[in-house]
Amino acid sequence: MPFHIDYRPEMLEDVVGNDSVVEALLNLLGDDDRPHAYAFYGPSGCGKTTLARIMAKALDGRGQDIMEINAAETRGIDTIRDISRRLYYRPVEGAIRACILDEAHQLTGAASNALLKTLEDCPPHTYFFLCSTEPDKLLTTVKNRCSTYMVTKLNKVNMTELVDIIIDNENINLSDEDKSILIKKANGVPRTALLMLDQIKNVKGEIDFEHLIVEDVIDVTVPDICQILLKETDGKKAWDKLRKNVKVALQSTESERIRHGIVSYLGKILQDSDITYAGFVGSLIGCFLDPAYDEAVLWMQLVNASGGLEEK
Repeated sequence: MPFHIDYRPEMLEDVVGNDSVVEALLNLLGDDDRPHAYAFYGPSGCGKTTLARIMAKALDGRGQDIMEINAAETRGIDTIRDISRRLYYRPVEGAIRACILDEAHQLTGAASNALLKTLEDCPPHTYFFLCSTEPDKLLTTVKNRCSTYMVTKLNKVNMTELVDIIIDNENINLSDEDKSILIKKANGVPRTALLMLDQIKNVKGEIDFEHLIVEDVIDVTVPDICQILLKETDGKKAWDKLRKNVKVALQSTESERIRHGIVSYLGKILQDSDITYAGFVGSLIGCFLDPAYDEAVLWMQLVNASGGLEEK
């Protein structure tokens, strides 16, 4: 399992860095009059969603009682209506129902207003966790309904602590010089450090830091590929962009994982589409239904999805 998943903390006590945020959340867990809406702001890869998941679990949210929505993919008012409907019912497995809303600032205006109404009428067994890299784009009235926490990049001491934990646990042979380079390149972002460590764990000899992939392909590159397919109307420009993105993606993962990511991303877009647009999105999904166990099949699927273009 990738390090950024395998080493994702499951309790607040396991979180490295952001000590003031962790302390505040620990205190809230012991308060019966705690808020029911939380907002975590900060850079990508620094633990906003992880903290939301930890809090939902610590409040005894379990399994199907926890919803996790990416507003970058499903951002319309129907999404919020569905959340409101599902969270209204009593929890099935634990003591609470929870909604974790990633990239909450990308909700449409109508969806944001619907979210505000939901937060105002929040049932006592329901908790909301909003995560955002751009809090300035959130409705002020929505932000005012939340208990807010700023999640920051790790300082050098905390980053060194995190890297040392992985190196020791995984028996990675990393010189002090290479460790310093890695920490500097991670720039305080723990997910970036873990992604780089995952790639160099079996490297013998000199490490080529310049060619390491520093973001997870499913989180970053696959959405880019899908947005090109959905929005680029110029055939040649689309193909040029696709080639560039897929070549980057293939450096860090296999074709079948990329295909699964594309189908999953487009599937979420399909759920939030009107009838006319759904037909278009469905046709794109159809191009990726067959397994792509090698690069040639993946390339052919992309050719079909982009309109039968030929590589120039």
